[in-house]
Amino acid sequence: MHGAFGDRVIDLSNTVLPNDTAVISIRHLVGNIEIHVPYDVEVSIHHSSVIGRAHIFGNYHDRMMNQTLLYQTKNYDTSFPRVKIIIAIFSGDVEVKRI
Repeated sequence: MHGAFGDRVIDLSNTVLPNDTAVISIRHLVGNIEIHVPYDVEVSIHHSSVIGRAHIFGNYHDRMMNQTLLYQTKNYDTSFPRVKIIIAIFSGDVEVKRI
């Protein structure tokens, strides 16, 4: 997914995921990104931001300035289905939450 300006919502709740690793790549210039992930899906997130904040499953990272963040759920390496999310954003907030 590529975007330039504005907020984006990615909802994986109605997505049929393979019994393997699905990869989602998000590149965005300016704006907020909100990602909804089902409870039964394991997640790995690789987030890089020039300016912004990240709120991933209750873990809050404030004032990210040219930083990279790696988050992985506890059973990601051993369970399926799983999703690898790669996010590159210039300026904006990222929120990943369970639904």
